[in-house]
Amino acid sequence: MATVTQVTRTCDVCGTAEDVLTWTFQLDSKTYETDLCPIDGKGLNEVAAGYIAKARKVTGRQGRRRAAKVITVRPR
Repeated sequence: MATVTQVTRTCDVCGTAEDVLTWTFQLDSKTYETDLCPIDGKGLNEVAAGYIAKARKVTGRQGRRRAAKVITVRPR
């Protein structure tokens, strides 16, 4: 007898199961993952873009400010 296991990722926001990607981001030195469909992934990018547009770009190995909050958003 054979057993077939099928894993279906669904969007953590809307429940859609089509074209779902796992997104990884960091905030307050903690790493999070969420599975998002293209629409909700775009929404996450748009929200992050608003903050990124106002942020300072860190280059090189400059010292971090105390109590800095880090957010990195990318699909995996």
